[in-house]
Amino acid sequence: MRYLDKTMLGLAALAVPIAMTMAQEQPEDGPLPFDAVPADAASPFGGMALSPTRIILDAGGRGQSVTLYNSGGEPVTYRIDLIEMGLDEAGNYRLLEAGEDAGWSAAPFLRFSPQQVTLQPGERQSVRVIARAPRNLRAGELRSHLRFSSIPLVTDAEEVEEAETTQTSGERRVSVSANLDLRISIPVLLRTGAPQGGQSIRSATRSPDNPEALTVVLERTGQRSQYGILRALDAQGSEVGILRGIAVLPPATTRTVSLPLRPGARPARLVFDQETEGGRTGDRLAEYPLP
Repeated sequence: MRYLDKTMLGLAALAVPIAMTMAQEQPEDGPLPFDAVPADAASPFGGMALSPTRIILDAGGRGQSVTLYNSGGEPVTYRIDLIEMGLDEAGNYRLLEAGEDAGWSAAPFLRFSPQQVTLQPGERQSVRVIARAPRNLRAGELRSHLRFSSIPLVTDAEEVEEAETTQTSGERRVSVSANLDLRISIPVLLRTGAPQGGQSIRSATRSPDNPEALTVVLERTGQRSQYGILRALDAQGSEVGILRGIAVLPPATTRTVSLPLRPGARPARLVFDQETEGGRTGDRLAEYPLP
């Protein structure tokens, strides 16, 4: 009996960290307060911010979360939905028209929650995104966008007296205040069938419109995109130009970017390095010598 008692005590002790781990892994049920918005969050204006700015999922994986922040001074209701966006060679997005095919869409395999939330000033909400895709899909990368939209609220009409006018004619002025409709969209990439990465720099030339910039064509040679940092180095290896967060997303295989250079710089080569979490530099993905 004494042996059984010690065993039960040991199991109880193990249960405490296990329970704590499970609680940490569970998504938030509702809004929570925050102290500051992350420096790398996407935030146009008006008090809405998102972090991270992209989600990468594996078929059958555990999913990821994106955090929505209300850093403004008023309560706001946000609507969340999936949309499809086209992408040109320069990396510019556009919302697809009705009937346009999105053969790269990840939406049929994505689930997310919540789909609408109201946040008070200084509150944040975690939105969980998971993939429900068959494991036998061919190797590749699908893409959709998760859009966060503030629902415009119009205040009640408010009668404001004009002091001087009231004394003479009794006229009243009616003012209506409307909030802006803010939207942020972030890419959601779904990688299927263990795709292999691959990246190269196809060409680099001086920009005809700006002699202090290089026009660089990046090429995706693998089955999935790779986010990276493009840098120009001089003969001594010093950095003379940099672009962060660059990737060739599906279905495109090339992307043209303009790399600004330090005035008077003489770049000798380009390097494209993996961008890890926090904006740090990872493995070398591609290199290109300049004449």
